[in-house]
Amino acid sequence: MDRFRFTLLAVCLVLLYLGQADLRLFFANTQPLEIPITELDPSQPPQEWMEITGGVLDLAEAISTSGTLEVDALLVPLVADPQQSSFHILVETHDQAMVDTFTTYYFNLDTYKEQQEFREQNQDKFLIERPVVGMMQGSLVASSNQERLRELAEEGGLHLEGEVLFLSEGKEPPRIRGFLFVALALLGLWKFAAMTKKSTSASTPS
Repeated sequence: MDRFRFTLLAVCLVLLYLGQADLRLFFANTQPLEIPITELDPSQPPQEWMEITGGVLDLAEAISTSGTLEVDALLVPLVADPQQSSFHILVETHDQAMVDTFTTYYFNLDTYKEQQEFREQNQDKFLIERPVVGMMQGSLVASSNQERLRELAEEGGLHLEGEVLFLSEGKEPPRIRGFLFVALALLGLWKFAAMTKKSTSASTPS
């Protein structure tokens, strides 16, 4: 019985920790912060959920995150000037149109000439000017994932310089999960307290 009680306590504390982290993230990011790319410091982003405006997604420099012919997501540099040679913002995107263009360009064309002709005919698909809305996070899991993405980018030949901001396009702060975790944790702690009280009463001599 004691083992079960303390296992329950441990689970509740973990849920409470995860829940408060989600709630902090949610209340600090109730809306995406709109910020021009020229005003964004990758080393000190103002919040986790952002809408970056004025940037260009450089698909020609993108790499696949899967490492296989089955492309599911891309890591695409977001730049203020398409001529810049180093990158500070990388966007992880599942945009199907971009995935299709990337797949055609790198895997479905046999010669360099075909690639050049395809790129000339689809310039607007390789330099995409649009706002990017997405999330970055500072948790240990997210930090580990960012390190993996950085290694992947460098292995893919991207020239990264200084601090690099990784943004997951389309991702939003959790809205329900934090409240659910905290509610479950409090319910479990109430159960733990009731079991402890019962155990104490049972062991007290009359």
